[in-house]
Amino acid sequence: DVPPDDKVDNPKQIFSITKSGISFMERMNKAGKPFFLQLSHYATHARYEARPATLKKYENNPVFNQITDKRVAKNAITLAAMIEDLDTSIGMILKTIDDLGIASNTYVIFTSDNGFRSWNEGAEPLRGGKWWNWDGGLRVPMIVRGPGIKPHTRCNVNVVGYDFLPTFADLAGASASVPKAVDGISFKP
Repeated sequence: DVPPDDKVDNPKQIFSITKSGISFMERMNKAGKPFFLQLSHYATHARYEARPATLKKYENNPVFNQITDKRVAKNAITLAAMIEDLDTSIGMILKTIDDLGIASNTYVIFTSDNGFRSWNEGAEPLRGGKWWNWDGGLRVPMIVRGPGIKPHTRCNVNVVGYDFLPTFADLAGASASVPKAVDGISFKP
């Protein structure tokens, strides 16, 4: 395992967190046990970090060379590289699910908060940022992969964090055990 303070090959502990999750999935699968795994990455938050090889790809990208403010350019380059490292780690999770042969009964929900942003920096065309009640402070990414979900499907239904519990219970066939007083509804449909 990679030491948690190794920022060269494990920026923001992206790969050690992912490897721990993969190890857990492999153990549960080997034991024939269903599981719930939540990986909470630190990536996209302040103090951007990326692997040197990934960072180098973006430092030479002409899109970023057009940014005249050196601080903004450095942040944009490092953020882009960090997100690619995070994407690579999510790909590792999806590949493991496929390799274990459990994709036909496993749901993966990727979501994030809106990261660390000051007012509108990097959020355009959305207005506002974290801590604001405008779109830039409320909209976050969410991707779902699992049985019955066709690739490239898009849904425009609003989802809020407290919808996850009823949804997970619904997917597990246990929606009747969720107390009526619990906020949220299943977004399975």
